Amino acid sequence: MFLFGVIKEKPTRAIARRIDRICRKISVEEGETVRFIEVNVEANECPGINHGEYQGWFRTKNYGSMHNHALEEKVRARIQKECGITI
Repeated sequence: MFLFGVIKEKPTRAIARRIDRICRKISVEEGETVRFIEVNVEANECPGINHGEYQGWFRTKNYGSMHNHALEEKVRARIQKECGITI
């Protein structure tokens, strides 16, 4: 797995759902799985992970090949344009 685009400020639930939809749409367009992962959605939900603070990031699969930087940039650009979040 490749992880990229860490988000430390918790988006609203609506924006988080929009980000997830964008990732799923890009997955279909590109034929590669892109997912938005969130931990500690509630304050101090899992104190052992990131000190209980919110964190979100993006994940793609690694099939033994190099990281797809073009896919990462496409995700970043689409999130920036549609959600106003810089990652």
